[in-house]
Amino acid sequence: MINQLINLSLDNFLPFAKDLIVPKNCHIKIQDINDIDPILYRETLLKHGLMIIDVNFDDVDKYTLRKIIESIGIPHIHDNSNIIEWTIRSGAGNIARSHGSEDFYFHTDCSYEQKTPDYFGLYVIEHDNNGGGINLFISSAVLIQALSSKSRNILQTREYKIKVPPEFYQGIDYIYATLLDENFNLRFRADIIETSDMDHDQLSALSELISVVNTPQNCCVAKLPKNKILLLCNKRFLHARTKVLDANRHLKRIRFDLIPH
Repeated sequence: MINQLINLSLDNFLPFAKDLIVPKNCHIKIQDINDIDPILYRETLLKHGLMIIDVNFDDVDKYTLRKIIESIGIPHIHDNSNIIEWTIRSGAGNIARSHGSEDFYFHTDCSYEQKTPDYFGLYVIEHDNNGGGINLFISSAVLIQALSSKSRNILQTREYKIKVPPEFYQGIDYIYATLLDENFNLRFRADIIETSDMDHDQLSALSELISVVNTPQNCCVAKLPKNKILLLCNKRFLHARTKVLDANRHLKRIRFDLIPH
């Protein structure tokens, strides 16, 4: 049942999903790599959970995302390579799911870690020129309103068994964690949640959550073109990506926590 729900093509969501609309102060343009306002970025992310930044200059070294993150955050390292900034291109083999070309269903990053990063930044170096790689989002506020009180309580109080993907294995096969915390922060990636040991109530709550996620009207969609940077709260939004159709699509990504104020 769960596998059937999460194997839907994300292309089916696109005709019904709303366009992502952000407040005016969440969408800014920068004209120079030094044209960065850490205080504004921090306040905006804390209030709204997302920002879209237009890079309106020739960023030859593609360093803008890293400079932004270094000004407001502490990068999150989550594998044995100690890499801070990930280059994302379509590939094959034993690689992270985000580097593949198939649909990547709604999730939060690093949901298989006890301490998940609060935010991530995505820098579009080259977008998918064939119409693929479209980003979809669902806010936790929408999910919470749509869930029944019983399921919401179970997701907040009962721990789920979450498998660590092989490419991120560091000696631990599983973690146990709730999918919602007391502040409605999310932890979710359905394909690595182990269902075999769940009781009826846990399975029912998970199924309801996935059903709400699979309601296209609950989603927002954004086509992020070249030279856009997205900063997104990893705990207040689920995100997904349609199938990548262009092998030249190229992104950079950094996960991070905000510097304590």
